[in-house]
Amino acid sequence: MENQKAVRTMPNVLDFGCGNGLRDEIGESRASHIHWLEENGGPGAIGIDVSPESIKEIQRKIQNGTLFFVMDGRHTMFRDKSFPTVHEHGVFHHMKRYPEAIKEIARIMVPGGTFWVKETVSNDRIYHLARVLTKSWRNDNIYSFFTTQELEKELLPYFEIEREEYYWRFAPCDMLLELGIDGPASLAFNLLVNQIWTSLGIERAMCCHCVIKARRKIE
Repeated sequence: MENQKAVRTMPNVLDFGCGNGLRDEIGESRASHIHWLEENGGPGAIGIDVSPESIKEIQRKIQNGTLFFVMDGRHTMFRDKSFPTVHEHGVFHHMKRYPEAIKEIARIMVPGGTFWVKETVSNDRIYHLARVLTKSWRNDNIYSFFTTQELEKELLPYFEIEREEYYWRFAPCDMLLELGIDGPASLAFNLLVNQIWTSLGIERAMCCHCVIKARRKIE
């Protein structure tokens, strides 16, 4: 009870859309088989998700002192300037009106705090078309499609972008991932192609996923 009280008054980490505890799936981190909160959670950390089923599942998987709540990310219960660190992984494209969520995150973040954004984007038009046709990922509907430039446009009123990383994905590899048979060879292939795009200077134009480190503006 003492830890829970401390978290509610002095939270330090928010995983925005924590899901059901599946591993990180972008870039080299896919090889770790570790959810972000397993490394960055604990007393003082909070995970929220709109799905009650996901919250129940992640509570069983991650028991390191992190608190979990069912919550709509566009309208949270947190006070202004509550979190110095917020992490979002693949949530915005599953939301209708995702810019409202960005505005809400800006409200609850401490000025100068760090916002990690890991998103699926539509820069690669073939990958974009595959997502439009499938319309979902792991039974979650895809409602929003945006490029890195469009995502940056929504972030910039509230955040300063410090760093960006770009990752390409071969669409059939996602099919293998969905079947649970996406192994080291697939990871190595995708990383090799990423290196080729980077050497040619077209990694941004070809990316399917991006990682953005942003800083909450001090107003």
